[in-house]
Amino acid sequence: MKRTPRSVYVLVLGPALGLLAAIAIAARRQGHAFGFYLRDPTAIARISPLAGVVSQIGALLWFAAVVASLISASVVRRRDPGSRIRFQIASALLSLILLVDDLFQGHEVFAPHVLHIGEHAVYEFYAIAVPLYLIVFRREILAQETVLIALALFLLGLSMVVDIPNFTSYGSGLLEDGFKFLGIACWAAFYVRTAIHQMSEAPETAAIPAAAG
Repeated sequence: MKRTPRSVYVLVLGPALGLLAAIAIAARRQGHAFGFYLRDPTAIARISPLAGVVSQIGALLWFAAVVASLISASVVRRRDPGSRIRFQIASALLSLILLVDDLFQGHEVFAPHVLHIGEHAVYEFYAIAVPLYLIVFRREILAQETVLIALALFLLGLSMVVDIPNFTSYGSGLLEDGFKFLGIACWAAFYVRTAIHQMSEAPETAAIPAAAG
């Protein structure tokens, strides 16, 4: 049986205990029961556990993109410390921002009501950040299955367009959420497959000097 280093327990239990402590403070200040922050939302609202299931699956797909990029970065970092590692870290960060935004209704609730930042300001951030990301890492992106990321951006863009107030009566219904979910699926597929390709190429890259010697 392998022995777990003490640092692992600190890294695992420390943040978890910190989160529980923060929730306890928030519960007391907001006047909510502790379970309000711990239990499943459908159990608190006493509604079907299938409520919001597509949104939850979408969050898992965002998270899959984050994890895939981070794992790929970890694998290739010693063999290829150049642009590929920067691409994977930037991809993980962008996917994480999108995950947090979607999971906590960032541009709809959190930014306007907590940070006092307008919803349009969030869209403007994406309008700058995403094209900048595509330009900086265009070589890495074009070397992969580009159709997947192009389709993801197209579908996510459509979901934002129909989310604009008064643009369409279906803005908060099937069109917005359907386009968004399809876009997230394509996004996750692109980064998972990119991670697989880059990790499979890494041993071959490392083996070239040894073979030459």
